[in-house]
Amino acid sequence: MKRIFRILFLLIVVASLFPGCQKIRRDEPGDNKKPVLFDSDMVESFDDGVAFMIMLGSDEIEIKGLTTETGNAWAQESLAYGIRIGELCGGKDLTYVPGAQYPMRPGRLDSLNGEIDANPGENASYRGAVSYDEVSDWKSFYTSRYKRQPEIKPSSEDASEYIARQILSAPGQLTILAIGPCTNIAKALAAHPEIASKTKEIIYMGGAVWCGGNTTAYAELNFLYDPEAAAVCIRAPFPKQTLVSLDVCNTVKMDRQRFMDIYQSIDDEDIRELFRNNYAYQLFEDDPSATQLVWDLISAVIAIDSGIITGYKDVRLDVDDVPGSPEYGKVYETQASSRQVVRVPLQIDQKKFWDIVTSRLHPGN
Repeated sequence: MKRIFRILFLLIVVASLFPGCQKIRRDEPGDNKKPVLFDSDMVESFDDGVAFMIMLGSDEIEIKGLTTETGNAWAQESLAYGIRIGELCGGKDLTYVPGAQYPMRPGRLDSLNGEIDANPGENASYRGAVSYDEVSDWKSFYTSRYKRQPEIKPSSEDASEYIARQILSAPGQLTILAIGPCTNIAKALAAHPEIASKTKEIIYMGGAVWCGGNTTAYAELNFLYDPEAAAVCIRAPFPKQTLVSLDVCNTVKMDRQRFMDIYQSIDDEDIRELFRNNYAYQLFEDDPSATQLVWDLISAVIAIDSGIITGYKDVRLDVDDVPGSPEYGKVYETQASSRQVVRVPLQIDQKKFWDIVTSRLHPGN
């Protein structure tokens, strides 16, 4: 009898070692998805909006919330755009959280135009939110723009607290996709510094490491908007940091044919309208030979599949966060051992990149 029990015990042990001997477990929804916090200065379509659309359409990603801040657009305006995209593209159940309406340093926006005028970059004419009147109420903006009432009610929690709470509730699991000026994340780090080590990864769109800036001659728009926030994040001990800088963004250009292929694949007229209202549509209408960069879209695709990166450097980086400095807002390579090692992509597989964009873009579904 004892021998029989020994044999049964050994069979149980063997079965536990080989999954094929066990009953197959059906994965619950989201089991194999990468949880991502989406932090953005959202616009309606290209390129933040399309980045949001493809994340919503990706089987690989579970968006844990959209947080907004001022950059391309005012934070409250960005919230309205994000909610409208969510309503149209399958994101009605997501959490939408308004964030920083102003950069970390009080009064920072007062000097931004002067800095650009003094040392303009190649794309200095585009200045984001500071080039027009402040939008201070998302709902009024939404109803005025879309002539309807929103179906989604955003959270009343501050974005920085929401980010910290999500990370602390799932230590080591969350990826942050930071495609805005980083203000929300920096505020979260200031209040909860422990969240850096408890984040799985952070992927930024920002900076210009070895090339010139776009807004000033030395700085890219996201980092120029809030240099203090960029510095806080780059210096934080995240286990893994990837900086999608202009060094790689400048190598990927969308032409009119690519844009129209995407636009014409959309069946939903409301989403088509978002595209028509966007600057990219008008750009190609005015100049069919034009090309357009797709900065944030690259970062989103890397979050979906980092295998698109075919060349990169791992370097220590820092940010000039001294107001009045000649290169305020510049991200640069440093040898200082106190700074973090950051992965900076230099090349991507462009065919694979565009394949992912088109296969995950399912507007209206």
